[in-house]
Amino acid sequence: MAAPSLQPTFDKCPQCGLVHPPLKDGTNCPMRPVKSATGVEVDTSKFLASLKNILISQIHSKQIKNVNKLMNEMIINVTKFLEGYKE
Repeated sequence: MAAPSLQPTFDKCPQCGLVHPPLKDGTNCPMRPVKSATGVEVDTSKFLASLKNILISQIHSKQIKNVNKLMNEMIINVTKFLEGYKE
């Protein structure tokens, strides 16, 4: 019996250029490049990696047990901050 093929059965994503399972119609790829209002590509990866490191550090140092509650609070507070942000 031959070994199963490990080749993906889908092509590169037209939005991000990476190979991953296809998205539902009308769905934006979370890996797609993000552009500012001026058309400049924004690298969110560095910010999100830093935020993840801060989050992990605080979970450990404060011995947070309910991580889901923390994440929900973070989302609410970041959303409030962004809604009020002005340049």
